[in-house]
Amino acid sequence: MKHALMRLVRVGLWVLAWLASSQAMAQNVESVLSPGPLVKSHAKWDDSCKSCHVRFDRQAQDRLCADCHKDIGRDLAQRTGMHGRQKPQACRSCHTDHRGRDMKIAEFDKHAFDHQQTDYVLRGKHRETDCGKCHQPQQKFSAAPQECNACHRKDDVHKASLGTACANCHDERSWRETRFDHSVTRFALTGAHNKARCESCHKTRDYKEAPKACVGCHLKEDKHKARFGEKCESCHNTQRWPQITFRHDTDTRYALVAKHRDVRCTSCHTGTLYKEKTGSACIDCHRKDDTHKGSLGQDCVRCHSERGWKESQRFDHDRTNFALLGPPQRRQAPGQSG
Repeated sequence: MKHALMRLVRVGLWVLAWLASSQAMAQNVESVLSPGPLVKSHAKWDDSCKSCHVRFDRQAQDRLCADCHKDIGRDLAQRTGMHGRQKPQACRSCHTDHRGRDMKIAEFDKHAFDHQQTDYVLRGKHRETDCGKCHQPQQKFSAAPQECNACHRKDDVHKASLGTACANCHDERSWRETRFDHSVTRFALTGAHNKARCESCHKTRDYKEAPKACVGCHLKEDKHKARFGEKCESCHNTQRWPQITFRHDTDTRYALVAKHRDVRCTSCHTGTLYKEKTGSACIDCHRKDDTHKGSLGQDCVRCHSERGWKESQRFDHDRTNFALLGPPQRRQAPGQSG
């Protein structure tokens, strides 16, 4: 029994030794049959053929390539990037190795390359741009930035004050040609606002902070000194600031007639508009013009009209308790007969 066990151990050791020598021999054979030196980036696998090859399974090489080049493997799986958009084919169809340390394994014709097959389609002026403007030396082509500000930082006259979303206003036709549609915001541009410079209203990079009230930009042009409140649109429009659109006859309950049409607004509206109610009685504005000093009451329209304060209309005495009839009568003394 003891001899049988010893014999079994010797056989096992012999088998292990044979397997080790066979693998070493196979590795030496593979090294001898190697087509040539690997490129510099693969040089560390010169003596490790199994890192890129699987014996008797040539198609497995693509899987090993994708396992090592994870970014390309991800594009292949997601059908993105240049590699993901190519028709299915073996990696060795384009990339060959074993041709020397200085070989360029990813060499291709830059002028014939179709950029449409990448995640960044070239349009407008970008079609005429030299590759080196975006693709820096010693970097992967896929590492080129896709943000406008990465290449156009020097062209940003806003000095980053409006953020980095350049495509909101600029496109590939011309950097200086802007096309932002302000109508999609909560403040559509009309009239003269269409010609205003962006920075006139947008003082910071936070677009939402731009004022929407007229006084936010036109405070210096407010000749009323805020007496008429902040509802500038009640009288002004965006076509032209001095142009008054307010119509007193239709927009209020006090129609302006005759001389009242020529009166300045501030002659009647002496307080702060919308906060202090303006009186509509004659005496509210003509108290100083009342030569009767209030002795005839405040019903001024009985004698005066809007044609002119000094132009008094005939007072109808018949509407009083003492109608005036016939010619004036001489007063008689008591007891005298007619």
